[in-house]
Amino acid sequence: MRPKVWSIAWVLGIGLAPTAWAQFQGREVSASVFLGAVRYDLTGVYFDAGIDLPPRLIWGLGVGYTLTSRLSVEAVGVYNPDDMDTPTRIGYGFNHIYGLAGLTLHLTSGRTFIPYLTGGGGLTVIVPETGDNVTRPVFYAGAGFDFFGSPHWTVRADARVVSYRYRGRDLDYRVLGLDPTVNRQVFHLLLLAGLRWKS
Repeated sequence: MRPKVWSIAWVLGIGLAPTAWAQFQGREVSASVFLGAVRYDLTGVYFDAGIDLPPRLIWGLGVGYTLTSRLSVEAVGVYNPDDMDTPTRIGYGFNHIYGLAGLTLHLTSGRTFIPYLTGGGGLTVIVPETGDNVTRPVFYAGAGFDFFGSPHWTVRADARVVSYRYRGRDLDYRVLGLDPTVNRQVFHLLLLAGLRWKS
């Protein structure tokens, strides 16, 4: 049992110990690639409307710029292919494309493990199988971490709650058997993990 305790302490020590090169210093450009999953409808809006959206894989790219060692800006694009079941259709195409931009607050600096908070806004484009695309303003908030493996590369992961307005009349509600009068805020959870390069 004691060797296991020492192993855990050693791993935590590496992550929390100060390291000169493991930090965001400001005036740096970064680029990220993500793979993850989405958990839809945290508040049951789609479920109440008769829409079933199972979890799906997602992927995306991000670019950022560090303003200081603790603050950076980042833009992230996420592609979310999916299909949904409604009262009259099974497997109806219902893809999302997110364009997000906001601020990231790094909670520590000069360490291998750097947690952060992030928040901002953007747009989501909903691409249904029939009818026109729907563009909605979106806001998000989340938290994550970077784990430095070298001065220029980190492993990163974060969770973001994104929210936009769902309106039943924006979709092909006659074909889908949906209520066109529904007008409610929806919340989805994006779970993202990947690699970040910084200059």
